[in-house]
Amino acid sequence: MTDAEAKLVRMATEIHQFFRHQGDAAAPAAANHIRQFWAPPMRADFLAIAKREGDSLGEPAQSIAAALSTA
Repeated sequence: MTDAEAKLVRMATEIHQFFRHQGDAAAPAAANHIRQFWAPPMRADFLAIAKREGDSLGEPAQSIAAALSTA
């Protein structure tokens, strides 16, 4: 994973941490934030990374990717 890719994953994980008080709604809330504030190429890159890296990204990033993919 490149430094730029790692930064996207780190940013998504930090957003998830911000919403963690929402419990099961944290990933959808983080995905909504990403939809609102990330440029479409950033979102596409994040989803491509999540698809390629799979479970190695960790649960928060995978949950966000799943929430982004379903809406």
